[in-house]
Amino acid sequence: MTTAPAFVWSDTYALGYSQMDDTHREFVDCVNALLTAPDSEFAKALDAFAVHAEHHFKQEAEWMQGTDFPATECHMDEHEA
Repeated sequence: MTTAPAFVWSDTYALGYSQMDDTHREFVDCVNALLTAPDSEFAKALDAFAVHAEHHFKQEAEWMQGTDFPATECHMDEHEA
């Protein structure tokens, strides 16, 4: 039996910056893995999410600060939340 994804990418999430959008797609995949993981695989999915989130937030901060991304402050607030 296959479970349908609980959280899937939507183009409404797109920011129009391909690198950031790709990273956000990966984030959605990680969240979906958490939401659909059987209990026996949850810890592994949580570890993968933590690794992705740390890398994601650091990488995006560098991109935004290095390119004068117009919504840097707002997006960084989202990361903090």
